[in-house]
Amino acid sequence: MKISIVMPLYNAENFLKESIESIINQTFDDFELICVNDASEDSTVSIVKQFISIDSRIILLNNEKRSGAAFSRNRGIEVAKGDYLVFLDGDDIYDEEMLELACQKAIEEDADIVMFEYMHVPSDEIYNKRSVYHSSEYINRFCTKPYKFDIMLPCEFSMWSTSPCNKLFSRKMINDNNIRFQTLKNSNDVFFVEMAYFLAERIVQLGDTRVMVYARDHSTPTRISFDRDPMCTVAALLAIREELEKRNIWDKTRNYYWSVAFFHLLFAISKTRDENKASDFLNYLQQEGINRIINSNEREQLDNNSTIFKGYSDLLVCSF
Repeated sequence: MKISIVMPLYNAENFLKESIESIINQTFDDFELICVNDASEDSTVSIVKQFISIDSRIILLNNEKRSGAAFSRNRGIEVAKGDYLVFLDGDDIYDEEMLELACQKAIEEDADIVMFEYMHVPSDEIYNKRSVYHSSEYINRFCTKPYKFDIMLPCEFSMWSTSPCNKLFSRKMINDNNIRFQTLKNSNDVFFVEMAYFLAERIVQLGDTRVMVYARDHSTPTRISFDRDPMCTVAALLAIREELEKRNIWDKTRNYYWSVAFFHLLFAISKTRDENKASDFLNYLQQEGINRIINSNEREQLDNNSTIFKGYSDLLVCSF
């Protein structure tokens, strides 16, 4: 079997039928769909069972209690049999050629990770086909041959998405490196994706500029994650640093890590809608958090004119 699709589900009845149909309507058919029901209280299970009755490639796992997206995805990884892993949430859809093109690219390039285009769109526009523009320089650098993270500048590396849903992963690479999702209320994919980036020997991007995954924007919390907590971002970043040090690759990854961490912290602040909570989080970063990610001795070693130095310096003195 070539591809295992892992789909964590919690109260996903509103759009689940559309998501599963986008999988079974793929031009590529050598896959299994592993649906992990996270103790849903709606008709999620019955919808999945309806599809199971007509398609033997679909598997249903049920968590005994609600455990979150990370637990569910990890459970799917453990039972997966495909050469490659992809992930999809229960309210998003794939372009019908996504699996075929990503798998073909992975085989051609012997890739550990194949990345493709992903876009958040309003719910009523999710079936409108879209494309993105990439310069010829971009395509030559990232789409024509495999590379490792260190061919990029740290600021470029930090721009890669940490969504697991716009990537195809070698299951062997994931399991050989024991990469798993963190059990956090949110930001539980940060550790998984960033460590995959750091440890993959061969990363390549699909040259096709069509959007391959459409993520549905809506206000109803149908996704599996719990309420957002900015401290989860810090937990993810500290876990990454600890892992990089433990694997003895800190020296060659640290500038990339610091760049990634800075942008994750900015994102966490911007996504904290409660102003008091955001202010408390910023105070924590200034008093303790930033020094755990890049301590004062390390800041002194950085070029004072570097983007990283300026970014952390500004974060240490900014206020609401």
